[in-house]
Amino acid sequence: MRLPLSQLQLGECGIVRQLPEKQVLASRLREMGLLKGTEVTLMRRAPMGDPLEIRLRGYSLSLRNVDAAEVLVDVVRGNSNSKSVHLRISSGYASP
Repeated sequence: MRLPLSQLQLGECGIVRQLPEKQVLASRLREMGLLKGTEVTLMRRAPMGDPLEIRLRGYSLSLRNVDAAEVLVDVVRGNSNSKSVHLRISSGYASP
């Protein structure tokens, strides 16, 4: 299922399929390692819901919801990493 990165659930993984059409934003995201084909995991959201923290390429990245909404991902279900991440988040410990 393809959806905006901002709509992933906590602990859910996705594969980046489309970057924003705005070249300035797309370039900035590419410079931070967010490329087509990259696997990302939603780690947590700020108390008011913005920004969100994703895990990719071995590091964490915070993105504004408005920017994350322009990145399309294919949701990866049944990923073994998403289950362990979800357990950590549920226990109040969000770091991998």
